[in-house]
Amino acid sequence: MLFIERLEAGYGEVKVLHEIFLEVHEGECVALVGANGAGKSTLLRAISGMVRIFSGRVQFDGVDITRLPPFQIAALGIAHVPEGRRLFPELTVEENLLLGAWVEEARRVRAESLERVYTLFPRLKERRRQLAGTLSGGEQQMLAIGRGLMLRPRLLMLDEPSLGLSPLLVEQVFDALREISLQKVSLLLAEQNIVQALGLATRAYVMETGRIVMAGPGQELLQAPGLREAYLGL
Repeated sequence: MLFIERLEAGYGEVKVLHEIFLEVHEGECVALVGANGAGKSTLLRAISGMVRIFSGRVQFDGVDITRLPPFQIAALGIAHVPEGRRLFPELTVEENLLLGAWVEEARRVRAESLERVYTLFPRLKERRRQLAGTLSGGEQQMLAIGRGLMLRPRLLMLDEPSLGLSPLLVEQVFDALREISLQKVSLLLAEQNIVQALGLATRAYVMETGRIVMAGPGQELLQAPGLREAYLGL
């Protein structure tokens, strides 16, 4: 579904990503793990069209999206849940969710999508009239994921969904991601919590200083000798 070949990207004249090769197949969960500053967020932004691509190719479902603007990339079915959630704090939970269904196809089924999100995150239904800015950190993360699902994406990209959450809330968020994966939505997950990420992933890539340094099945990488010390700074 997603194919990245020899990608180099960055900010201004500074290259952050170097010779990136990555694939996400239909219906699988792929984890992108590495220490803070490894380039995970930049890679997701490059896929979404939000940073400068110097060279290489990004292809989604057979379409070259390397030079497309972000709104066209999203309209093709790629939803990006950014680090920090980026909600509209003065809007209600439901208003934030409805903003996710902005493409025509998603608007036609937004009532169905709302129920899907509320089934996945019952707490959001309880707080649907509450301002997003008054939610807890875990509730805001659920809302950010739910807003991404409102696009009816074929690929959902998540940037550090466990950041700043308690262990209990991390478990709840990853349980939700497992359920989303079972619904045949492909996932690309950038995450520092390697135990959770590799436990969920079908396959995984390890990043270090803007490069892919290891790749393989998630469970195999989880057991790889020295992985944490060599590449993740743990």
